[in-house]
Amino acid sequence: MCLAGDDVHEAVMTFDEAKKWAQQDERVAGFTFKHSDRCPEEPVRVWFKSTMRVLYNDSWWSYSVGR
Repeated sequence: MCLAGDDVHEAVMTFDEAKKWAQQDERVAGFTFKHSDRCPEEPVRVWFKSTMRVLYNDSWWSYSVGR
């Protein structure tokens, strides 16, 4: 789970769509979402972040694009 703030964009999309979107926007360091699966195939609400400030939460996931 990423801390609140540092949002670049918010959308509902699949995990694969979110990865692609994050790679295409240079402002994005990663994204966070709440789901029981690490890589959900169905659309979920995703928050794209300019900074990855992560806390552990067993129902939230974060993905870093590695910038």
